[in-house]
Amino acid sequence: MRINPDYGLPYYNLGNLYQLSGKHRKAIPYLKRAIEINPDSLSAHHTLGYSYREIFQYQEAIDSFHQTLRIKPDHADAHLNLGFEYYKLAQPSAVIKNTVIARILFERQKNSQGAAQAKANLRSFAEQYKNYRIEDFDNVQIPEPSQPSSPALPPVAQAPPQSQQPPKSVESVYSGTGFLFSAKDYVITNWHVVRGTNNIKVKFLNGEKIKAEVALKDPQNDIAFLKLERQPQLPPSNLKIGDSSSMKMGDKVFTIGYPAHFLMGDNPKYTEGVVNATSGLQDDPTV
Repeated sequence: MRINPDYGLPYYNLGNLYQLSGKHRKAIPYLKRAIEINPDSLSAHHTLGYSYREIFQYQEAIDSFHQTLRIKPDHADAHLNLGFEYYKLAQPSAVIKNTVIARILFERQKNSQGAAQAKANLRSFAEQYKNYRIEDFDNVQIPEPSQPSSPALPPVAQAPPQSQQPPKSVESVYSGTGFLFSAKDYVITNWHVVRGTNNIKVKFLNGEKIKAEVALKDPQNDIAFLKLERQPQLPPSNLKIGDSSSMKMGDKVFTIGYPAHFLMGDNPKYTEGVVNATSGLQDDPTV
């Protein structure tokens, strides 16, 4: 950027890295600069919309996703995201219309994960909006396939948010992995899993479902501590909080969780690898 300030790709890359690390306010000026240089940057508009959403600027997010559709009208992710944004602005017709379009486009594109997510959202919306029938939108005009353009990001609209009185089906849309630690009535999970909701339920491997609330949060590091309403009927956990400052490159690590449970099922999935860096963008360990 210093050598060629009018080259848009580095601005997009930097904005995208900030967005992926949860630093959405930092991402926005870089993404806007990338768009200023190249107004038809599909990925920049799409990523900017997601960043606006994460800081609750829903109308700006809508504008960005519409710009994505200006460039590529059959962008299924953008339609899915618009359904999410219009949900936040309480516009049911636009919510259902865009989510139906997203579902059909995902099916045409043989994107089974995206189609499954759109269907899950529609089931939730059907519970929420009793005066609207999903089938009434089946004849909505679907954009024709467009020419390939700059690559878009993966789907970012994962679920409709919970309202003050969320439908029961939303429980199956919101999900994330957590672990009991120390005392049996505390769970550690990611902050993005529970951010913005006031109705949290934790499901354990023995089938128990227990209500919880956020006791502590660290948005910078995407961590939340949940206080359970009661202790589960499980044996004591041996999980202990580690010291990340002692971690080194090459250390072995593993993850266990429930990725894309609506497709992969309810059994945990395990993967392992090594730490390949202890710092990120500009040596910031949080990016």
